[in-house]
Amino acid sequence: MIDLQFFVWIQFLDFFMKIKFLQSLGSLDRREMTRFVAFVHSPYHNKHEGVRCLVSYLDGLFPDFSGANCSPGVMEKVVMNRADIAGDAFAPILTYAQRLFEAFLINEGMEDDDLARRLYLLRGLRGRKLFSQYERQLAKARRKLEKSERRDALQLQFRYQLGVETGDYVAQRERRQADTSLQSRQDAFDLYFISEKLRDACELQVRRQILAGEYNLLFLEPILQEIRLNPDRYRPEPAVYIYYALYQMLREEASTYYFQALESIREHRQAFNRAELITIYNYLMNFCIARINRNDGRFLQELFTLYKLQLSDDLLLEDGFLSEWDYKNIVTTALRLGELSWAKTFIEDYRDSLLPASRDNAFRFNKASYHYAAGEYDQVLALLTKVEYSDLRYSLGTRALLMRTYYDLDEYDALHALTESFRQYLQRNQLMSDIRRLGYYNLFRLTRKAALLRTRFPYLRREKVQRELIKIREEVDATKEVFNRSWLLEKLAELENSALLPNN
Repeated sequence: MIDLQFFVWIQFLDFFMKIKFLQSLGSLDRREMTRFVAFVHSPYHNKHEGVRCLVSYLDGLFPDFSGANCSPGVMEKVVMNRADIAGDAFAPILTYAQRLFEAFLINEGMEDDDLARRLYLLRGLRGRKLFSQYERQLAKARRKLEKSERRDALQLQFRYQLGVETGDYVAQRERRQADTSLQSRQDAFDLYFISEKLRDACELQVRRQILAGEYNLLFLEPILQEIRLNPDRYRPEPAVYIYYALYQMLREEASTYYFQALESIREHRQAFNRAELITIYNYLMNFCIARINRNDGRFLQELFTLYKLQLSDDLLLEDGFLSEWDYKNIVTTALRLGELSWAKTFIEDYRDSLLPASRDNAFRFNKASYHYAAGEYDQVLALLTKVEYSDLRYSLGTRALLMRTYYDLDEYDALHALTESFRQYLQRNQLMSDIRRLGYYNLFRLTRKAALLRTRFPYLRREKVQRELIKIREEVDATKEVFNRSWLLEKLAELENSALLPNN
């Protein structure tokens, strides 16, 4: 019985390691897989023939490891035949292969980290007492720091670590000379510590708005006070000053700090890597969206500016593709600002940047939005009939755009029918959040009221029309959740100033 249990346990481990290793390989792209194959076949990294055979076999199946050719039995048979290894040796091969994969990731990370490689080189040269080579490499590292445009926290960390390494070198050589590395590394460490503290504070401030709970950030208040008292000292350090402004922006919800952060990032955008730039822009965009939701219209232009800045630096592209939702949000923002020419050019220019699976649908919907803003209603209707409801956002957005088009075309029967069918759709759809459901329901309900009043204009006295308009506007103002509120208010304003108002 014990032997059977042991056998079952071994079989489970074989299966687990097989799944783990295939998942690991599945995370690679074609270039990385090619490099991993070369890594495995390097005698320096791997001398196990069975692992080489396994990886070569799987390289031929890449990227699809879901078929029968990847079953444990088939892989074992292939490896045993090619490597001439006894059958009971396959389980360790999977273990070795996974370890090699992990070593490969470490190696790849080091290849991309020039600063870490320089530090390891200096430590290696110092450990072998190759001091003349050490001093040449140290001078190169310092020149690299001086010329670099990067001024982020990692660069500050490297400045500190280089100071530590220099101090160790001076101590090892027992030179009786002035060592300025201690002061420089303390300065770098202070800046690095402050930057990381502020960066974490920004993230925790955002989390406070989403999740319950308090966070204790030691030394944060003294840091904030230090920067307030000595702004000129920290303004040239973007890794400190930008996060200081962002934190104050998030905590106090103050536009002054938004503009400080924006000015600094526009001046120092080369100081940060791509991932950190995206994070910073997300903070700024979320602040703009929150202000827009509070009817602060000037931040719509700010949001548009942020989108354009990110487009110019390709920050919105992921693996060369633009998200269909970023595409839609950018078009919507431009159209709300009346930037029709810009929006039309953007829709066309970035069509091929969308993922092929969603390209045509996203293009049709956003082109329809453009034609609506341009008053070209026939083209709106023609495009919307071809939009597929592949996502709830398209389903809702298309219906809302149809409603606005029917309203402007005076197609009241069509608008009435759409409103009724949409009401039933909202009742049936259980996946929609309550806020979204209510927002769209109120949009259609209030638009229907405005349309009905519009049809009755010729038959009502001026005073009656004005009273009805006041009632609708008051209802819009009192209703918290109304999507496309600005459009609805615009239409009510048109009614108030309309030449259709009776003169009797």
